Amino acid sequence: MLIKFSVKNFACFKDETVFDLNLSKRKEHPENIIHKGKYKGLSSVLTYGANAAGKTSIFRAMTIAIRMIKFSNMRQVNEVLPVIPFKFNETTVAEPSEFEFQFVASDGIKYIYGFKADARIIHEEYLYKYTSSRASKIFSRHGDAYDFTDKEAGKLEPLTKMNTSNKLFIATATAWNAASTRVPFEWLSSYIDTYTNITDLSNIAMEHYKGGESEKYLRFTEKLMKEADINISKVKVNVEKVKLDPAMKPFMPGVMINGQLIQPNEQERITISTIHNIKSAAGKEKEFSLNIAEESQATQMLFSFGAMIKDAFDKGKTIVIDEIDRSMHPLLLKYIIELFSNPKINDKGAQLIVTTHDTSQMKLSRFRRDQFYFVVKDNSTGESKLYSLNDYTVRKNESIEKGYLSGRYGAIPDIDFSRG
Repeated sequence: MLIKFSVKNFACFKDETVFDLNLSKRKEHPENIIHKGKYKGLSSVLTYGANAAGKTSIFRAMTIAIRMIKFSNMRQVNEVLPVIPFKFNETTVAEPSEFEFQFVASDGIKYIYGFKADARIIHEEYLYKYTSSRASKIFSRHGDAYDFTDKEAGKLEPLTKMNTSNKLFIATATAWNAASTRVPFEWLSSYIDTYTNITDLSNIAMEHYKGGESEKYLRFTEKLMKEADINISKVKVNVEKVKLDPAMKPFMPGVMINGQLIQPNEQERITISTIHNIKSAAGKEKEFSLNIAEESQATQMLFSFGAMIKDAFDKGKTIVIDEIDRSMHPLLLKYIIELFSNPKINDKGAQLIVTTHDTSQMKLSRFRRDQFYFVVKDNSTGESKLYSLNDYTVRKNESIEKGYLSGRYGAIPDIDFSRG
């Protein structure tokens, strides 16, 4: 369960920016609260803002930080790190970017993990955990200088020799079987999924649909489509091995084994079919099949979402999606969000964090105030700011959709309609 994410000096976020999923003191909508051990969090959060305001950048910061952690052990010694400092300032452009996650891992313990990095090296890194009301250090690092508690020093200090200046120690220590870093590393690398483009989402969905548990994911998606009133009774995925066209071999990556390049001789041909039950003029029902490419974009999106949502519910994951409402009807988006508020379905505390332009979701009858975030950009400085609806005094019966569109909370485009 993600509790808090903060970033500083990244893309359009110059100052420290905090995405806080802690509960406010207001006692409202308990159905939107999830539980992980003794901790509570939000089941969903919606982020709004004008185009180019920085909504995608806050999610891109999460994505880059997660990928830096997940793939740290694959990094070459002089490989450039993918950080992007705030470039509209002579000072910040030369300073490291900062990232921090606060989360509850699979062991029910709250952790704080963060690091500072520029394109060359990791400047700082730290990991703390809460076994009481106070945080206890697992390790901290300033450049190549490491600090451990007496309890951890004997296990972790020898592993510093295995690390390099552009790798994250949490990943290196876990690779060498350090028990104290394994659980938080696994959560950061496997229990928070970020999707900033539909291609990534589609590719990961296909891995679920063609894997060993494909039937589980397909049946869930079929049920999702039926309940969303999409006339599809069944989805079929056929994976066929075909010989690789010799002309394609130069473009296919190979694997070095004992100094010899081994290239694939086969490739997968995947066919996705949707089955529709259609009644004839005589009233008889007959099955018709379509290729998934012939379906609407919304149906294709829901096909991809189905596998991702099922995986999140099964494992209690946090999923982060940019522009979730792309090609999707507002009622379908409403339905997906409400799945995360259903404890019978979401019984492992999965979370959904999205950006959207769909203002029809802005209802205090369905959401808590702390479930809405806004992003606004100051065009004079190039800086973006993130803030919560909870920062405003909002009456319980107030139309926050009307207030948002009228500019009360900012984060809308400043369009001059007088020009024609």
